Amino acid sequence: MYLVICNYDSDSERKRIEYVFSKSSSEADDVRKIQGITRIINDNDIENLLSDLYLRTSAHNVSVYKISKVEVDNLPETRKIKFQLNKSKEAVDSFINYLLAQKKAIYKNSIGNTKYYESATRRGYAQIRVNINETLESVEVQVEINSEEPNRSHLINFFTEEIELFR
Repeated sequence: MYLVICNYDSDSERKRIEYVFSKSSSEADDVRKIQGITRIINDNDIENLLSDLYLRTSAHNVSVYKISKVEVDNLPETRKIKFQLNKSKEAVDSFINYLLAQKKAIYKNSIGNTKYYESATRRGYAQIRVNINETLESVEVQVEINSEEPNRSHLINFFTEEIELFR
């Protein structure tokens, strides 16, 4: 038995998470939503808390499970690609914005020349970082994708192919 906790920042992200659980519940034997009040207690002296709970509610209303954190191997990884383009910075910036719009990437913030985006599609969730620097001879573009496979490879291939055509 596992307790899965998913935090979210927006209603659309919550809906994507709910979709995964609803899809999983049709495939798994016992996936259920927790009813009532849920707390994770990081205390070995659970007996005092349980005694206090049993004073205020029936014992059959209280379920206690011992849980431990599970280390997951399939975590998102980051890959970078770099390009040197002989175009104006404005043209490159406009083209990169066009590519990001095709992948439904949402702008999050900027720090210096680096822009941060998030993309959530059927292929998966991705964090995308784009850095565009102008040098004397060319414009350098660095795209960094943080996502799970196969979404990471799909996005890397997409940006590589499109930027190669743009050259």
